Amino acid sequence: CCERISDLTEGCRSSCLQLMSTSMNGGDKEMYNQRLMDVRNFCSKDLVPFWECMNQTMEEIRKAKNWSGRACCRFAQSERCQQTCMTVSSKQELFYYCRHSDEFAFFACVDRQQKGDDCCSMSQSGECRSACQAIFRSNLTPTRAAKTALLHSCRDSSPSTLTCVNNITKSTTVTNPHKLMHCCDKTNNKKCRDSCQKTLRTKNVDHEIVDGLEEGGCGPPLLQDKVWQCFLKSDTTTTYEVSPINRLGMDSAKLHCCYKATSSTCRKLCLKTFSNEFTNVWDDFRNNCLSTISEDPLMHCLDEVEEPCELGCAGLSYCTNFNNRPTELFRSCSVPADEAARYDVAL
Repeated sequence: CCERISDLTEGCRSSCLQLMSTSMNGGDKEMYNQRLMDVRNFCSKDLVPFWECMNQTMEEIRKAKNWSGRACCRFAQSERCQQTCMTVSSKQELFYYCRHSDEFAFFACVDRQQKGDDCCSMSQSGECRSACQAIFRSNLTPTRAAKTALLHSCRDSSPSTLTCVNNITKSTTVTNPHKLMHCCDKTNNKKCRDSCQKTLRTKNVDHEIVDGLEEGGCGPPLLQDKVWQCFLKSDTTTTYEVSPINRLGMDSAKLHCCYKATSSTCRKLCLKTFSNEFTNVWDDFRNNCLSTISEDPLMHCLDEVEEPCELGCAGLSYCTNFNNRPTELFRSCSVPADEAARYDVAL
């Protein structure tokens, strides 16, 4: 409506585009009403084709106003996909107009919103549901204030909602993020390059790094963007070179832990898991041994190999009693671990 209808004044076209931008970005109701008022002020009632188009479009948007995926429309790359996103009420209606291979960031956002809907639907109180929805209103990592509001609103009435949200929004610490600094040189955009370098120097949590790049001018993660290609490629390489315990391959350093297994079955599965037979028995080992309390010595040993303890701990705001102990060993002394402890105790 804003671009295809001829005879629009510059003021009318501009106010129309601002209204669409507010709708697409999930602006609040007050802002939306103000933008709508601007359109009415700048666009003459004599523009019949324009108002027919606007009325039809706004009606379609109103019908689908409760669809959480609306917050993702701004990530759509093609105009057709963007327009479709504004008027549909489910993910299934997108596939005809939005190609998954071309809209990576868009569909990632939609999937996240759907998971958020599942979490919020478990809420037993309106206050908890509102706090839950606030977490997913933005595609960025939830702020500390939003997490605190969720904790206070849901821990008593809806603990399942709290657990569900924490599972979706949990972060992973990135080891040596400065090693990804070369990715910042893949862009000609100085603002993006500078924010990329600053983010990698100051952040070490995956979600925070992605947020820093998006907000710093690098845009959403797109496969065709050379900066994001570099990060995704580096992430893939890291996955295979430094594999976490859920994706272990042959690793002889862990074989000695197998003799700490309580049961002979777990001992045999462990020996096979960390040898050439790992692809055949990993699921059995994980399900039957790594989730059993009696095998705690085995799990503790594997943790020691995977993430060795280090001397000293500092900078904790919740587990403050562990600060200033330079002669004691700690496995995970970090801000993310400190926050995780806070939420685990709250649960």
